[in-house]
Amino acid sequence: MRKKSIGLLVILVIIIIGLILQPFLISKDFKSILDIDFTKVDKILMSSGTYGKTVEITDKDEIEEFLNQFENTKVKKIFSKSKQRGYCLEARLFINDKNVVSFDYGYDRITIYKNDKETKYISNTNIDIDKINEIEIKYNLRN
Repeated sequence: MRKKSIGLLVILVIIIIGLILQPFLISKDFKSILDIDFTKVDKILMSSGTYGKTVEITDKDEIEEFLNQFENTKVKKIFSKSKQRGYCLEARLFINDKNVVSFDYGYDRITIYKNDKETKYISNTNIDIDKINEIEIKYNLRN
């Protein structure tokens, strides 16, 4: 009977550890993590971490084009207590003049800021330096 109790306890501990580690092991769709209706986004404030310049995007087609670059992006949480050293690009999404979510990204890292909470993720999609340069040039984010 004692061996059976120990076996059940071990199984229970394994299940609990699995549940705790699940967000770090299983990829999720980036857009679903943000949990907002992208068709309602009416403004994006985009900032360059390199140049410190910010631009406001309100054109629906440009907003859709920007958000579509994350269409097939999957992310997993990463456990990191280190302070962020900077970012390549930051996007603050607005619906009816209310900032609903912000995220900064570059290369394979994405940090989401929602409800005063910061969560770091690693992405399956590497946003290369050419794409970042293209965005900075398109939106005149360079000095």
